[in-house]
Amino acid sequence: MLLLPLFDVEQQERDQLTEQDIAQRLINEAASKRSAAVKSNDMQAAKVSQVMLDSGNDKLNETMKPLVDIRIRIDNQVAECTDNSYGYEKV
Repeated sequence: MLLLPLFDVEQQERDQLTEQDIAQRLINEAASKRSAAVKSNDMQAAKVSQVMLDSGNDKLNETMKPLVDIRIRIDNQVAECTDNSYGYEKV
């Protein structure tokens, strides 16, 4: 049955989007901390916030390819539902 695998893939998509959201929050926090550290001339805090920023960017980049792959799988599975028996519209 196609519905269960599609549900699983959609869950994987939600998981990847959650990971991206977490990475984006880390990036935002790190950028704010780095800005404050530079303004106060606290180079140690600036270095720490740069490491956080790099980590957030790495995590965001890591989630991009799996998310693209997941979306391709969803599109392919939906396209296979040519009879529209599951209520999905062909995209």
